[in-house]
Amino acid sequence: MKAAENIEKLIKAFFKTKKSSAVMPIEKDKQILNDALTAFEKSKINTPAQLQPSVWRIIMKSRITKLTIAAALLIAAVVTITFIDKSASLAYAFEQTMTAVNGMRYFHFKQFVYQPDRCLGKEAWVEYGLTGKVKNVRFDVYDVCDNSNNKGKISQSVVWKEGKTECWKVGQALIFFEDADYTAKILFFASRYNPKGALEYMDSLEKEGKVKIQIEEPTASHDDILVTAIYKPNTYLLQRQMPAIKDVYHIDNVSRLVKAVEAFHLKPNSTELLAEWQYCDYNQPFAPELLDLNKEAPSDVNRIDMMAMDIGIEQGDLSDSAITVETASQFLDALVDKDYALAGKLVSEEMTEQQIRQKYENLHILKVISIGEPKMDQYMFWMVPVKVMIEKDGKTIEREFTLKSGKVLGHPSRRAVEAPELKCFEK
Repeated sequence: MKAAENIEKLIKAFFKTKKSSAVMPIEKDKQILNDALTAFEKSKINTPAQLQPSVWRIIMKSRITKLTIAAALLIAAVVTITFIDKSASLAYAFEQTMTAVNGMRYFHFKQFVYQPDRCLGKEAWVEYGLTGKVKNVRFDVYDVCDNSNNKGKISQSVVWKEGKTECWKVGQALIFFEDADYTAKILFFASRYNPKGALEYMDSLEKEGKVKIQIEEPTASHDDILVTAIYKPNTYLLQRQMPAIKDVYHIDNVSRLVKAVEAFHLKPNSTELLAEWQYCDYNQPFAPELLDLNKEAPSDVNRIDMMAMDIGIEQGDLSDSAITVETASQFLDALVDKDYALAGKLVSEEMTEQQIRQKYENLHILKVISIGEPKMDQYMFWMVPVKVMIEKDGKTIEREFTLKSGKVLGHPSRRAVEAPELKCFEK
């Protein structure tokens, strides 16, 4: 085969490969270029000197040589551009964020949950041990806030330390307990909102076909990388019934760290912003006193060791629905009988006889009319609709409300109700 024909064959191979693949490896580009240039040099050697015209005359007169040299220049340009392009910007992959946070032991973020009439807030601190396992977690819950520094009042603070939990319900009590189910939720919470854990969770669900992921590269160097994940119903959180949710991750184009996450409720014809997470800082150790609610809470706050409490009703062989109805029935009967000591034993955080009396002594329940079918809410609590007859201003009036029931913290085989606020019935 003539050298020129060999060159033309190489050029055709180059263009064929380019058409069949969006991106051809750099080494393949270089190989074809080298082969083309070698063939071109051989064409010069095999031609007698007296018969060799100038290069420019070959270009002017030979169609094959024109194509050869033009393609050689094109290949060189492609190789150069490829090197420049790949060194300037690498396509984003989850592994880049995972590598960026690898070894970090401290994460601090804020969460904002948007409701029609208010914004609920949460601020969290998560510490990992040297082995990479979650060591300490704290989060504060705000009743009303906005996504600035106006946090409102803290309604609850929780500290979890290696299986042991302190929960300070402001205005009520500071309780201590150990609970395997609660620990599982805390560990899931910590890993779910650790950027590395969040991406690993998304990746695992995508492999199971439960989530669809799309990555949008920035159009400018200062823009964020956007990672969108669409979750099928009831896959977004652990032990939570959730609708279809869309997460949008805003990832810094330089550091590859997650800056913020937006969560949207996917409706048939629209999307609704549900919540937002903002990552405040990375790997900044927090003060030890942040993890000691016993010292932080005022000395006069009622302190309750849930592990020492004898409260709630044993479930035994009853179904979840049946034990829920039984617990609600016993609690309401205790209020009818004004047995405040018994009522205090049936609420999820034991209340003294005096505390129950102060809460319900002005509520005169005459009898229980009905207890409806319990239904589980998105937080995995059983909600029981009840109807009672009360006495008010010398008249008997029917009133309806809902009792919340669930497991007793530290005693997973027992069920209790959450003491309801019924002050409105006294007016």
